[in-house]
Parts: sequence; structure tokens; C-alpha cells
Amino acid sequence: MMDPDGAISFWNEAAARMFGYTREEVIGAGLHELLGAPRHLEQFHSAFARFQRTGQGAAVGKTIQLEAVRKGGKEFTAELSLAALRLEGQWNAVAVLRDVSERNRAETELRRVRRAVESASDAIVLMDRQGTVTYLNPAAVAISGYTAESINALGGPVALAANPETATRISTAIREGRPWTGELELRARDARIVSLLWQASTITDERQEVVGFVAVGRDIRERKCAEEAIRQHAAALEAANRALAEATRVAETATRAKSAFLANMSHELRTPLTAILGFAETLRGGRMSPAQEEYAIQTIHRNGKHLLQLIDDVLDLSKIEAGKVPVELVWCTPAEILAGVESMMRGEAVVKGLSFCVQYDGLIPERIQSDPTRLRQILVNLVGNAVRFTEVGGVRLHAQLDRRSDGTTWLECEVIDTGIGMTEEQLEHIFQPFTQADTTISRRFGGSGLGLAISRGLAEALGGTITAESKLGLGSVFTLSIPTGPLEGVPLVECGGTAVAESTWTEDDDPPETETRLCGRVLLAEDGPDNRNLISFILRKAGAAVCLAENGRIACDLVARAHAEGKPFDMVLMDVQMPVLDGYAATRELRQAGWTLPIVALTAHAMSDDRQKALDAGCDDYASKPIHRAHLIELVRKYLLVAADQKR
Repeated sequence: MMDPDGAISFWNEAAARMFGYTREEVIGAGLHELLGAPRHLEQFHSAFARFQRTGQGAAVGKTIQLEAVRKGGKEFTAELSLAALRLEGQWNAVAVLRDVSERNRAETELRRVRRAVESASDAIVLMDRQGTVTYLNPAAVAISGYTAESINALGGPVALAANPETATRISTAIREGRPWTGELELRARDARIVSLLWQASTITDERQEVVGFVAVGRDIRERKCAEEAIRQHAAALEAANRALAEATRVAETATRAKSAFLANMSHELRTPLTAILGFAETLRGGRMSPAQEEYAIQTIHRNGKHLLQLIDDVLDLSKIEAGKVPVELVWCTPAEILAGVESMMRGEAVVKGLSFCVQYDGLIPERIQSDPTRLRQILVNLVGNAVRFTEVGGVRLHAQLDRRSDGTTWLECEVIDTGIGMTEEQLEHIFQPFTQADTTISRRFGGSGLGLAISRGLAEALGGTITAESKLGLGSVFTLSIPTGPLEGVPLVECGGTAVAESTWTEDDDPPETETRLCGRVLLAEDGPDNRNLISFILRKAGAAVCLAENGRIACDLVARAHAEGKPFDMVLMDVQMPVLDGYAATRELRQAGWTLPIVALTAHAMSDDRQKALDAGCDDYASKPIHRAHLIELVRKYLLVAADQKR
């Protein structure tokens, strides 16, 4: 209690404990000066002066909080209730103070916790001992779509569990008053299934008895999506690694195969070149008898054809891989084709002491729709391989008509040998380019390793396929199947026994020697002296008058000069690769100048687009090197006749 002057007149034991001053220390002292915080003194004096006059003030009849000071200077928060008491005409004050520092701190902490709970992204649920929801934070409401009241109306949180087993486990934990944790699939109000990771803890009283539960649920939908994405990414990486490993293995295998192929091709090229160069040098020496010269010439010719075949194989493979194999489906006679193969290959078999025959199983069509050149090429390749890899026994070419369940008809040709055979592992690779069953095969039997890849590519271009069966040491069977085309009205014939080869000639064979004579003036533009001498020798021997030019510029000048002199050329053989002015540019220049004489391109390139390039430049025709004498003479004869018609 304070008297009208503000001096303390009463001080109880509780005040002594709160402030640290005994009764004797404070009686007669001013409460505000002794206990008040210095920063509040001015305000206190003003308020107390009013109280002295009127008995009224901000704290009279009310409860307020203020900052008080303990003995020693430590401040604390006090709650003050002040009453006015009038004695002997003057106002006295009765003050009741309570230390509320701890309560304020607790309330502050509670507000902080509440703000954290309200702003948390995890769902927080409070339940009593029976499992009734007493509180949901905003996140729990947003995730589930329910309020506490609506959840209780459904029967509690257990009713929202999408999995019955999980619902049972939660119900048991609530009934037994123990914590529980785990993944919970919750059925939200909008029927979505939400995956939450729940952890429920018990709330106990001072006697450690369970009075409720607090459960925290974290939405793990994004985490599960991320985990699934990671699993898928890991699976994709694993698949990519497997694919990369397989691609690496295939690349390494291909590299080894190509290295082996290049070594083999080096052998295949150098062997005939050795014979060609050796016999050519011997012929140049001029110390051979006529018989020896004839043998040398035949050897050079034979090895030259072998080199040309190697080049054709490489070109055929490049066309197949580019999908540009020219195929012409026409009516052709399979018996004649098989007879031609028999006639062509019998000599090789006889030289090796092998038997070779063509057999038929039943009737076959008199004619089919296919490409006879490509069909003959495939069969010659298959039979040639069989003869090459057979040392004892023989080779059979077996043909039959195959009528299939889908109504289609196929010509099936089996090439059966008693050769060295192959293992199953070797069979898996024989149709790959640059591959032979064994790297020692090329050294022992020769061959480029391209034949079977080319044959299968050609078979597929004809709409068919080639399969193979083999037993190591017992021989092999290669089966060619090609569609026959429609056979309505086509008679079936019985060929029987071994087919007899007829004397037919195709563009793939050497043409028969002729006595064709040429009459006309030919300009040969060729920069290579050997080819210039060879071609001019062939044409002059056949009767043509030949003038030579070393490049395209000289060729254009000679054409203009001959015309000015009244002795124009009848045709031009134009090499496409020459110095100064190449054959394409020279041809375009002649055409732009108005010359209409026939121009035939000569080149060592043999791709299909090279022919078109020559025609686009203005050439009338195209001939690839090496030059075949009879073919060249026939080509020149054809265009000399064209020139003669133009002059008429």
C-alpha cells in the first residue's frame, strides 16, 4: 500500500520474495522510484499526480502489465491491479502485483508454435484418446478437403484410409494407445488418392497416461513421382548402357571383320596383279616362244577378269546397302538359267575332281517373272562358293516349285555340297559383309567375303531370301527362295535329270569374237598414255581413223579445227577425268557451241549416278573401264552409224 505521497506503507512477504527487498528496506520509500524501470519514471509521475487529485488513473480498477525492477537491477514483467482507498480525506493506493514473465514467455512460445503449425506444409492432426479429431491445421484441410467436423462425421481419420489393412492397423494403435507410423493412402474429398507419410505420437498427462495423439502427415506424391522418374531414368540409363555395350561390341566386331577383309582383299588384289605384272614384263622382254606368249596372254587376261570381278563385288555391295539395286522383272525361263549356271560352273568342279549336277524335284514353271541376270548372279555365287569350299565329293543344284498356304508360288533352289561345313556360331555371321566363317578360310580357299552378303541382298531385291544350314565337316545347304509371280496360263514342265546348258550369251559374258569393221573418224580424249595407246590400237585395228587429245581443252580445239578444215569427226570418246578441262566440262562446251556429233563418256567410275552425270552433261552414252575390246568396237560402230545418219 502507498500513502498519498506515494511512499510504501505496507509490504507483504510475497512482495519481498518477488522484488528481493525486505519490509524494512522499502517502508517509506517511493514504489515508483524503487521498483519502476527508469524509462517509465516521467510517465509514472504524471499519472500519480492525477491519482493524488482525483483517485483515478489508467491502472485504477484495471489490470495492466508493466516493466518492474528487482533488487540488483534485473527487469521483469509484472501484472498490476490498482485500487483507490480514501482515508482521512486523502487517496491511498493498494497495488497487487504478479510476476507474469514466465506466463508471457509461454504465451509467446505458444503463439510461435501456433504460427508454425498454421503455416506448416505438412498435415498436423490432434485427436483425443478415442480418436476424435480436435484440430486440423490448414495444410491438413487442403490435402484432404475435409474439416475436423466432417471427418468426425464420417467416423474419424480411419474412415479416410484407402487401404483396409492400413485402416485396421491405425484403429488398433488408437485402441491400444500406442504410436504408429507408415505410409498412408488417403481418399480425399474429391476422390483423389493422396499418398502421405504419417507419424503419430501419443500425448500424455502428468501421470504419463495417454490422453490423445498428434499425427503429422507429409504429402509424398511429388517424392513418389520423382522416385518413379528416377527409376525410369535409371532403367533407361541401364538400357542405354546395354545398347552402348552392344554397339561397342558390334563396332569392335565390325572393325575386326573389316581389318580381316582388307588384309584378305590385299591378298586377293596382289595375287593376280603379281601374275599380270610379271607376265607383262616377261612379254616386254621378247624372249618367249609363241606358246609361252599365248600362255602369258591368257594368264594376264584371266587375272584381269578376276580383278574386275572383285571391283564389281564391291560396287554391288555399295548399291545394295544404298538400296539402289537395279532389278528388272521380266518373263524368263528358269530351266535355261539353271542350265547356264551348270555350263558355267561345271569346268571349275571338274578341275577340282568334284561331281556337279542340276536336279529337279517335280514339275517347274516354263517361265517365271524375275530378273534373269540377278538370279543367275546369285546362283553362280552360291555354286561357286560350294565348289570353292568342297575338296571331296560334289555339289548339287536342286530346284523345285514351292506352293505355299497363302496361295503364293516360289521357285526354291538348293545348293548342296559335301564341303568343310560350318558351326552354328559361324552360320550367324556368314551373310554379313566383309565376313567369312573363319579368318583362315580366305588364306586357304580365297574369296573376298562379300559374295553371300551380295547374294542375300540381291535375293531380297527380288522379293525372296537365302537361308543356310550346315554341319562342320559334313557340308552345307544354301536355299534360295524367290517368288515366281502369277502363273495363270503358264505350263509346268518336267525337266528331269541334269539340265543341259544352251549356248546363250548375256551382257555379263564375253561377247563372241566378230569381224566388225569400223568406218569413220573418231576423236579420243584420254589423258592416260596407256589407255590412249590401247584404245587407239583397238579402234585403228578395226578400221577407224583415230585422232588423240590429252585433255578436254585440246579436244574442243580439235573438233573446231576439223570442222573448219571440212573434215569433221564422226564421234568423240571422252574420258571424264582429265587435266585443264575435264570431260564433263568439255562436253557441255561442245553442246553449247552447237555440236551434235555423238559423244560417249569413258570413266573408271562405275556407279549408277556416274552414268546419269555423264548424260546430264550432254553425253549420248557411257562406257566404264576397263575397256572390253568387243564391247568397245560395238559401241563405236553404233554411234558411227548414228553420225552417218546425221550427215544424210
